[in-house]
Amino acid sequence: MSPVLSAILFALVASPSTYKLTRSIAGDWVATSEGTAKIGGLILHAFVFAFLLHLLWRMMMKRSKKAKY
Repeated sequence: MSPVLSAILFALVASPSTYKLTRSIAGDWVATSEGTAKIGGLILHAFVFAFLLHLLWRMMMKRSKKAKY
């Protein structure tokens, strides 16, 4: 998998805008009103990042297997 895709995914998940959006959905325990992460938000976003990275990896593996045949 491309390190660039991983970096883009991380930037999206770790951005203050994403924390603000998550705060509006999940509540104040995720982040401050400025988008600064709280510990609960860091843990949540770490799991989301790992899950999305896993899905991206699986999609890339399926694509590479199809390209070989």
